[in-house]
Amino acid sequence: MSQLQTTPARKVARLSGMPYSPTNPNYGQQRVPLLYCGKRLLPENYLPVGDANLSRLYDHNKYPSIPYTEEIAAVIAELEEQLSVEYERDEIDRHRSPTSPTPGAGTPTRNSTPSRRNASSLLKRKRRVHVAASYDQIVDALEARGVNIDDYLVENVARLSQEHADHVKAFCKNRMMVAFVWSNQFKDALVRDALGIDKDHNAFSIAFDICTDQRSSLQAKILGRGHIHGVAYNSSANGLVNYTLKHVQKQPTYENASGRTMARLPNSNDFPQHYRSIEMVIDVFADVADAVDWDACYKGNKSGSGKPGNKEKGPNHLGRAAILRTITVIQAECLNALQNGWTNRKGVYSRPQNRLTQKKDKFTRHKAVLDTVRATDTTAAPIIPNPVEVKLREDLAAAGLPCPNGPIQQVLCLYPLPRYLTTGKVRRRNVGQDATSYAENDALLLFGDATMSELEDNGEDDEEDEEVEDEEE
Repeated sequence: MSQLQTTPARKVARLSGMPYSPTNPNYGQQRVPLLYCGKRLLPENYLPVGDANLSRLYDHNKYPSIPYTEEIAAVIAELEEQLSVEYERDEIDRHRSPTSPTPGAGTPTRNSTPSRRNASSLLKRKRRVHVAASYDQIVDALEARGVNIDDYLVENVARLSQEHADHVKAFCKNRMMVAFVWSNQFKDALVRDALGIDKDHNAFSIAFDICTDQRSSLQAKILGRGHIHGVAYNSSANGLVNYTLKHVQKQPTYENASGRTMARLPNSNDFPQHYRSIEMVIDVFADVADAVDWDACYKGNKSGSGKPGNKEKGPNHLGRAAILRTITVIQAECLNALQNGWTNRKGVYSRPQNRLTQKKDKFTRHKAVLDTVRATDTTAAPIIPNPVEVKLREDLAAAGLPCPNGPIQQVLCLYPLPRYLTTGKVRRRNVGQDATSYAENDALLLFGDATMSELEDNGEDDEEDEEVEDEEE
């Protein structure tokens, strides 16, 4: 027998402009393990800004043992409608009065009994009773429509298949383009985006740990690539005059006129012009480049068109953010090449080696270097006003209805994944297939001012592994 859902539909609350669901919709009921998350409350090519909003990125899944996709949700909605109609029909039949004999006659007639009145009220009722479907009913309904639920399931065990693990790693690479500092909420959202599983799934912690390991490893590799270009600048004629000779053998930080602690970074305007190119971005971020659709970083790329941008028109807001991020990484590594005394006053770079292993000594980057890199999560972030909220306000205004007057929530634009990662049986979620329609609007890119106090260290090691160190020259 299908379970009767007697509670009314939940209302969606709002906080800071982002819709979210109440934290405990099943209060007083036996807790159901949350294996799969519900609907994503933002389009999949955006992330909310801030940990609180990241925690509310996904709606509750009323069938948490069933993966959520729009296709599956449509089948479930149709099934629930069918079950509700059948339930009401059964209720009407059950409340109908049985025939009873009329006094003094042998022919039975129907009386207007309370049961008949209940049946009549059921017929007139406008609000339909909601009947929840069982797992087997949902699976059967999906199969009847040619949908194989196995294409979306992740085995509920404390391990991941190689295919699923590789998919999580691809998402990790992609997210390195927008964040060096990953909070727990950020990694939770990454796992949900990649696999669609929720925190009660036995594989969730496995995927979470992959995110932690990948972040540290990929950051070390990215900074290692940036180090090569930083050293090249420091040793160049331009770099010697404008940076190296001015700051060699000095402390990595100084106080400016207002008393604020600043890192001793080179002026990016003195860098060679080719440092400001998508090609340089791809070189510095080479270890994550296969998880980004670089065509989406040029003007002319339209959402949903499937056509690459026009390189001759130059980078769009995603491309400009990536270039600024790369420039800042190189600036930080210019400082890194000086702060350990690896560059002398003649611009000669020499990094100490271990006499026994003949490998370069390990080191820990100075806080000023790491803070500069991490600041790009704010200062070089492709942030725009939430397009969903912008469209809603435009529609309300066009209809002559009152609009909210508060500020529009800001969202972070994600770099689209390559198309080979957006299809297939692992996750058919169409994640960021194309750049957004906002990619043409220069005014929407917000490069804000971030202070070092606004950046938090998650306590993870940032030391390079030996393989990365050997790449630095």
